[in-house]
Amino acid sequence: MKKRFLCVTLGVLLLSGCGLVDQTIQEGKQAIEEGTKVIQEGAQSIQSVANITTEIDRIYTTATEQTFNEMIEPLRQEYQNLTSAISWDQLGVEFNTSVQEVINSANLETFKQWVESEAYQQFNQSVDSVVKNITGQ
Repeated sequence: MKKRFLCVTLGVLLLSGCGLVDQTIQEGKQAIEEGTKVIQEGAQSIQSVANITTEIDRIYTTATEQTFNEMIEPLRQEYQNLTSAISWDQLGVEFNTSVQEVINSANLETFKQWVESEAYQQFNQSVDSVVKNITGQ
């Protein structure tokens, strides 16, 4: 009788243990899925930042005093939308205010001065570095 009771008890414990293992596996899968989602969102955000720096480069090389405002305005809106949706620290980008100064420049001359500044160049290199880390390129 004692052996049977012990066997039944052991069986119940084993089944309970299997349930706990299955629950742990499910929780692990969920954590991986959530982590993957966060990584994908981060990659999309850093790509958006990289798109902004690419657009800044394009404006720098192609804008004239006459076309500057129409070229910079969509970029200002994109930047504003992006900065309300991301945390620079979470992206791993060393943020400095130079990018804000570039985007908010009143005219092409000021814009070019900020793009050429050491502070903006450091920001741009930080973005490039993070993109390279993500893409492996």
